[in-house]
Amino acid sequence: MLSLVGLPLAALLLAGCGSNSAGGQGDATVSGRVMVGPTCPVEVADSPCPPRPANGALVQVLQNNTVVGSDTADDQGNFSIDAPAGTSVVKASWTTGLPSEDVLTVELRAGETTTITLTLDSGIR
Repeated sequence: MLSLVGLPLAALLLAGCGSNSAGGQGDATVSGRVMVGPTCPVEVADSPCPPRPANGALVQVLQNNTVVGSDTADDQGNFSIDAPAGTSVVKASWTTGLPSEDVLTVELRAGETTTITLTLDSGIR
């Protein structure tokens, strides 16, 4: 015999199980990498020192000076943040150590992914 007691609760729980790849009707995604450089005190043409991933860098998305999303760069410098569509400031910074940051203004479009690269200063001179 079917019990109707738990039916309203089950219907309510299932109603929240819908999926939208962008995270919501007005949401967008900003993703990319955070790099750090220079990586050598002196770079020369025959011995380049490419930037390296900024593992552990904090990446924030701000709209109207309010943080609307954040992520920490992984060991490859990758991050991905879902945020409301609109003009956004994306800021990468160290959580400890150097006071370096990189800031980009981007236009996030609903249902789309914007890919960017941010670069932090290593402090090497």
